[in-house]
Amino acid sequence: MLLLFQLSHTCAVISYLATTQHSAYIFPGVALGILSTGARRVTDQHMLVAAQTLAGFVGKTELDQKRVYPPLEDIRKVSALIAAAVGEDVYRNNNATVFPEPSDMLKFMTDKQYDCTYPVYSVDHLNTHLVVTD
Repeated sequence: MLLLFQLSHTCAVISYLATTQHSAYIFPGVALGILSTGARRVTDQHMLVAAQTLAGFVGKTELDQKRVYPPLEDIRKVSALIAAAVGEDVYRNNNATVFPEPSDMLKFMTDKQYDCTYPVYSVDHLNTHLVVTD
């Protein structure tokens, strides 16, 4: 799905191309926020909070480049901040089942993010743990 939308400002028309990339930013953050707080239900408000948080990362630099999303390099940080914003909304609306409410929501969400770094194993490392028997 491609969306083309236009913004008009002082007689100038600027076109921005928006694709379905929002899914890559919005849904991981919403899911992390919902699952980490044990939210009883997912509401439209959670999606609005996520969209507003994502929009807060789009500055003049991105807009000047006709981008409507933050740089992809920032996706983990953006997802954690979206999760924290959703989590705060979940607790504010008495929708949570995980207690006590975290005092630092961003740290709580960041600690729960999947860590995609893997340990490096070498053959030498494996050989030191092998036991050879006859």
